[in-house]
Amino acid sequence: MSTELAPYHAHIYYDLDDRGTAERLHQEFSKSTGLGDLANLLFVGEMRDKKVGPHPKPQFELHFLEDALPKGSSVNKGIWTHGAYSPSYRRRPC
Repeated sequence: MSTELAPYHAHIYYDLDDRGTAERLHQEFSKSTGLGDLANLLFVGEMRDKKVGPHPKPQFELHFLEDALPKGSSVNKGIWTHGAYSPSYRRRPC
């Protein structure tokens, strides 16, 4: 498998005070999976409102191919941030 098509996953962390915003983002990803600019968004996990395993706070997970990363995002030391929502994503191969 080429590096360009290697699957990645991200955990989108949120505070319970911001759950409404996180839920809207989750719904947007869920509706867009496999379509248009997000054709290579493969999976949107359920929202988890508590610590689960190694994840220290509420979060949901995305699985995607590298070319599904939005244009205009910045990748810095493995953290991907998207200015419109400002969640942080841990970027690593699945």
